[in-house]
Amino acid sequence: MSSKKNGGPAFPRPIGNNGITHHEEHESSYAQEGMSLRDYFAAKSLPAVMMARALDPTNEMNQESIAEECYDLADALLLEREQPASTRRTE
Repeated sequence: MSSKKNGGPAFPRPIGNNGITHHEEHESSYAQEGMSLRDYFAAKSLPAVMMARALDPTNEMNQESIAEECYDLADALLLEREQPASTRRTE
């Protein structure tokens, strides 16, 4: 089990009478948590990583290094997300 922050669930569905409405007594419980935000960010970075590697013939195209790069990007996004809005780059 990884000790890294995963950003919490990416697409949680709150518990409620009909599975859609949110009740305060279930504030941190979800009917379905779905994937973590870290996994979502890693999956979304895969096309860019694959394209960058395809354009650079010196890069190896092995599964382990591709997955590692995707999760490195996801971790960077999660770290940036934790920064106060006033310190984020706006360029």
